[in-house]
Amino acid sequence: TAERSLALLAQLDQEFSDYQAMMRELPSAMEEDPAAAQVLFDERLTPHSRDRMVPLFHDLQEGAATDVTRGLRNAERAMARAKAQRNYVTLFSLAVALAMGSLIAWSIGRPLAKLTGATANVAKGRLDTRVDIQSRDEIGKLARSFNEMAAGLQTTTVAKTYVDDIISSMREMLIVTGQQLDIRR
Repeated sequence: TAERSLALLAQLDQEFSDYQAMMRELPSAMEEDPAAAQVLFDERLTPHSRDRMVPLFHDLQEGAATDVTRGLRNAERAMARAKAQRNYVTLFSLAVALAMGSLIAWSIGRPLAKLTGATANVAKGRLDTRVDIQSRDEIGKLARSFNEMAAGLQTTTVAKTYVDDIISSMREMLIVTGQQLDIRR
């Protein structure tokens, strides 16, 4: 943890201060008594460095490695959570898009199917066919136009049939003669 690392650094700072104090004694000891300087080096400086400072460096290194490993694991877990959340958002968005697409397809497809069926009926001669679509969009306008067209065809066809019937019945009453005044049919 950070507290342990700070405590180790404080202890290392103290040990390094002690080591520096011993190192300051070394030059004067070498001038006065080289054998005493060798003893100072062998019995105080080397053991201090080996037994006190190196283990602190080692502990700091292990703590730092542990902290880095823990930080990487935390980052990996956070990335996994973010990935899962991204997947959930993606699935939710896909579900919403499919639902909206289905709703739009249904709201357009159903009226168009009605118009297609009505068109087939008119093509078969059932001119009284009408579609009941009340929407105010383009499909509603198309349905109103279709109904007006079917009504117009029905009126025109009824009038044509009426005139055809009149002409047909007149043919029965009409007497046609040739140039020699002979009656023809």
